[in-house]
Amino acid sequence: MLGKSQRFLVALAVVAAAGCGSNGGVAGDLAVAGGDLAVAGGDLALAGGDLAVAGGDLAVVGGDLATGASCTPTNGGVETCDGLDNDCNGVVDDPFTATFTAGKPNYDSDVANCGACGTACSLPNALNKCVAGVGGKGVCQVDHCINTPNVASFKHRPGLDIDVTGCEYKCPVASSTAGDCQNSPGACTFPVEVCNGSDDDCNFLVDDNPTDGDLGSPCGDACPGGLVANCVGACSAGTKQCQSGAKLCVGSTGPTTEVCDHIDNDCNGSVDDPFTQPGPGGYLGGDPTKPLYNLDVDNCGDCTGSNGKSFVCQLPNAVNGCHSASANAQGNCYVVSCNASWYFVTHEQMGASCVTRVGPRDSTAGNVHSGTGCFYLCGVSTPTSESCNGADDDCNGCVDDGIHDPVVQVSVAADPGYQGRPAHTVFVSTDETSRPDSTATSAGILSTRACSKSGALPWSNVTEPQAAAACAWAGGRLCTAFEWQTACEGPSPAAPPLYSQAPSPSPYIAGVCNDANFTAHAVWATSSAGSTAGQACYTDWGSGNHLDDLSGNLEEWTSTQKFTYQQSGADGVLSFVSAGRMRLTSASLVTINLAGGDPVLLSGSSAAARNGTFAVVAKAASSVDLADAAVSTSFTSETNVGWEAEVATQGFALRGGAYTSASSGTTCEFGVDMQAPSYTAADVGFRCCFDTKP
Repeated sequence: MLGKSQRFLVALAVVAAAGCGSNGGVAGDLAVAGGDLAVAGGDLALAGGDLAVAGGDLAVVGGDLATGASCTPTNGGVETCDGLDNDCNGVVDDPFTATFTAGKPNYDSDVANCGACGTACSLPNALNKCVAGVGGKGVCQVDHCINTPNVASFKHRPGLDIDVTGCEYKCPVASSTAGDCQNSPGACTFPVEVCNGSDDDCNFLVDDNPTDGDLGSPCGDACPGGLVANCVGACSAGTKQCQSGAKLCVGSTGPTTEVCDHIDNDCNGSVDDPFTQPGPGGYLGGDPTKPLYNLDVDNCGDCTGSNGKSFVCQLPNAVNGCHSASANAQGNCYVVSCNASWYFVTHEQMGASCVTRVGPRDSTAGNVHSGTGCFYLCGVSTPTSESCNGADDDCNGCVDDGIHDPVVQVSVAADPGYQGRPAHTVFVSTDETSRPDSTATSAGILSTRACSKSGALPWSNVTEPQAAAACAWAGGRLCTAFEWQTACEGPSPAAPPLYSQAPSPSPYIAGVCNDANFTAHAVWATSSAGSTAGQACYTDWGSGNHLDDLSGNLEEWTSTQKFTYQQSGADGVLSFVSAGRMRLTSASLVTINLAGGDPVLLSGSSAAARNGTFAVVAKAASSVDLADAAVSTSFTSETNVGWEAEVATQGFALRGGAYTSASSGTTCEFGVDMQAPSYTAADVGFRCCFDTKP
């Protein structure tokens, strides 16, 4: 490398050699080896020779360097971008540059050689241009984006460098008109935006502000049939919106499975329809939004859970159902059928043998907790016709009710024991009364009802009030003594004494009826046969109607009241005929001379209460009827009446004799026996009479 002084000497030598020509030309070759060649303030020209600077620098300051040699064109004299002056016009690559920097081309005019030879501008989808960049060197830029009407239109997205990306955005739909779509948007014509997943108007936004006419309108895609009109109940309409390139119904809610919640979940126009009767019958006034809940046993009268309440039917011991008891009534629970052996009975209490109904069977409307259901457990497995046995055979809640006791119709003449009572008809039990639970070997223990049945031990050891009550429960009463005697004597009585024997009521035949002459000496079962062939212990009322055991077996209570009285030391009978009337009966009365109006003296331990003046009403051979004229504490003794009547214990007549009685005490006419109401004995029983046929 030459120093400054050395470079200066070389320069002087060059100048001297070259002479003082205006171009400072040097004829011949100039070689500078191993150092620097500097020409300052003038031109260095080499004519006809070569300039070579090897291993050093060549600097021409303030002048031109010219070899002075002739230029040989290359590339056929056509300038091409290759860093050479192909056309020998003294300028290198001049078609490819507009400006030079330090004598060198900037390559700032040709898009095929922009910034350097061979560097072509290729910004996509655009008309490219090459311009001087920073420092003068050519750079590629977009002149405008390509727009071929109806074929393809390109634009550049905002926010990016167009001279880097070019027109990278191809409009989905080409403009129908020519123009610069990037820089003059109004020059291009694009379709209006519609909902199709495409940027129809080429504003870089897909489906923005689409112009479809149905967008924003109500829609019911989720509703039944996809119709807005069916958006009822829980279903709701939405709005038509553009989403992901498709017009969708947004916000529409559809049907779900119907549950009991006061909502039309399945959107069929009827609220809670699976839980109420179909059609108008299941809704108040036929309004499908107002269910009566009259179908479902789990939601009867309302939805279970409504207001925290249960509406599950729970009528006990039954198959439950739900219905409306009347039109437009809220649902109520009802008994479809009772479970086995359980019943609902409608009887109010009827004596001791009927259950008490505690309320209606079914629930009231909307109140599933009311209603008794099938509350009665019947003691029999299969209901049958009721019989008198102490059981509720027909399971109607009453024991031994509705039984038609076997009776015989008896025509009774005017009863001398009842003043003014006319002839009448009475129905007499065919057998002595038995207890409901009696059998052929057991008299039973139940005392709820009188039963007339054959083949059962009769009811004994019974008081008169107990007998009367048992008959009353069965709908009857105790027979009067006169009715009893008429029944015993039969429809065509012969001359007394008569017995309850058939076919021969007279004379007495031993072994027919159960009296003291019978070998058993104990009560027998009703309708039993004695030991005498061809004879039976009953009164025959014809057509197969029998009244059994009126003679013997058990002595039977009647409803006829009697009093004892004393007459000359002998017992007689004082009977009540009717209010204020009594009858004195005695065989010795034939000797009593009582004229009409004669007073009768009654005396005793309570004379003030019992004494009175009585008028004679009628007199027969063995009886006298007396009428109570006035009750008084004073009386006049009748001197021509030789007896005094003293009233003793009140009692009731017993008829028919018993298994303990002699034959004379078992006649139909024997009526002397009288006992106090509280009297009981193993040989005392009863039978019932009925004013109407049971």
